[in-house]
Amino acid sequence: MEHVRSYYLASNKGSKGGGGVSISPHFALQSALMELSDANVEMEAMRLRTTHIDDILARTQEDAFAYTSVAAAAPTTSSPP
Repeated sequence: MEHVRSYYLASNKGSKGGGGVSISPHFALQSALMELSDANVEMEAMRLRTTHIDDILARTQEDAFAYTSVAAAAPTTSSPP
């Protein structure tokens, strides 16, 4: 999609008169919709990454708590008198 959008913007396809600097309203709207779609995809990917990182952090904290509990409950070895 990015290639199609750049092609129309660079080649100025759809402009009236051929020498103008504007693109047709149809392609301008299509480009805006593609930008919104790209933003939605990026936002969803960011949300999924954040959720994944939160899950990893929670597991790490649980592991640290379990390790601390086991270490605290383990008998300490002291040298014989």
